[in-house]
Amino acid sequence: MSNIRTHNDLVKERERLQALLQEQKAQIKVDVRELKEELRPLFTLMAIVGKVTTRETRNDMLVNTGSSLAVDLLARNVIGKNAIARMFLPGVLKNVASHLIYNAKPFLQKIFSKKKKAATTQVTEPR
Repeated sequence: MSNIRTHNDLVKERERLQALLQEQKAQIKVDVRELKEELRPLFTLMAIVGKVTTRETRNDMLVNTGSSLAVDLLARNVIGKNAIARMFLPGVLKNVASHLIYNAKPFLQKIFSKKKKAATTQVTEPR
C-alpha cells in the first residue's frame, strides 16, 4: 500500500489496483486454459474408462439383448479356460458393444431405410 494523502492519490491508487486486477484475471484465464490443455489426455482416458465400465442405456432392449447374447456366445467359444478372462471380459465386451451399437445407429438406420425403400418400390411397381 502507498501513502494516500489527497483525493487524486486515492483515484490513482484505485486505477492502479483496477489495472492489477485485470492483469491477474487475464493471467488466471491463461492458467486455466493451459491446465485444461494439459489435462485433456486425462479427460479422454476417463471417457474411455467410463465407456468400458458402463453400458449405454439409450439402446433398445432388443438390441441390448441381442448384443449380450452375441458377446456371450463369442466369449464362450473364444476365451477358453482362463477364469479371470471369463469373469471380466464378457462384461467389458458387452459395455463396449453397447456403445459401438449406439454410435453406429445412424449409419445402420440409413442402410435399413434404403433397403426398406428398395423393397417398397419393388412391391409397388407393376410388371
